[in-house]
Amino acid sequence: MEANRQTIISLPNNASIHAMRSYLAANEFFPTAPSSLVLRFNPRFSFMQPFVAAMLAAWGHYWSKKAVPIACENVNVRGIDYATRMRLFDYLPEDPGRGVREHESSGRFIPITKLESSDDVRQFVTDVIPMLHSSSADHVDAVAYCLSELTRNVIEHAGRTPAFACAQYYERPGKVSIGVADCGIGVRASLSSSYSFSSDADAIIAAMRPGVSGSTPVMYGSPENAGAGLFFTKSIAYLSGGYFSLHSGSAAYRLRRRAANSGSIPNIEPTDDRHDIYAALPYWQGTVVAVDIESNPSVAFEAVMKQIREAYAGPRKGRPRPPIRFT
Repeated sequence: MEANRQTIISLPNNASIHAMRSYLAANEFFPTAPSSLVLRFNPRFSFMQPFVAAMLAAWGHYWSKKAVPIACENVNVRGIDYATRMRLFDYLPEDPGRGVREHESSGRFIPITKLESSDDVRQFVTDVIPMLHSSSADHVDAVAYCLSELTRNVIEHAGRTPAFACAQYYERPGKVSIGVADCGIGVRASLSSSYSFSSDADAIIAAMRPGVSGSTPVMYGSPENAGAGLFFTKSIAYLSGGYFSLHSGSAAYRLRRRAANSGSIPNIEPTDDRHDIYAALPYWQGTVVAVDIESNPSVAFEAVMKQIREAYAGPRKGRPRPPIRFT
């Protein structure tokens, strides 16, 4: 790669999980020795999902620590007010210079939050729960468990590199969208002490299988529930008719919404669910997780999650897996 050059990150008008492939493929977030960086908002920019906001916060924090100048272009577009309310510019050396009226966020959105400690994780999970507007205790417990696993293990894995998380409740169609991102070592490297993978795509698929984890309790597992965090987060997205994506290195996995005629229980093998794999993407140093969860899923959550727990706890090389706890 050419060194000492300016790199432009282009944000589309609609930065959603539906358009993630084109957004990720079009941008080189981690060029070699950039002289400066530019975050260019589309002149018609109107929307970004939380995973994009979390990515940009992690990216801005990473390069700011390396003293690489970052400029923002087209900050007077209509959608910039939302980015400001989500506090994206707290992590970018740019002030749009627009007076944005603060709104009470409780129950509707959680601005970008830096996660550096277990207390940060606990507070983030606590803040997300009211956004579910759910009457199912099992649903709430399962979501709280998955978010705790994802966020807690991200910061344990990332070392000195913080994670960034945010969330948004959408009244129509009644869902919560959550994004978590870091600029740590990524999935493949974190599993390298226990597994060998030929590609980033192979690594992220393996990371979503229950029972797969690194040598330490990282994002993809803990001593008691190895590999359960991503597996159950994907399962909850599947059950509630939402989306899930995992992006690390040069690859990304996106779970598609569950088809009306599909089974009520997600598959253990990630590639057996309806999905997309995006390979040969520009490199992302770290990990990004996006999940959309319906606030009131139509499935019988208690019964289905019980079946998943039982399937997960089945024999593994002659040994029973430990039970999954959602509380």
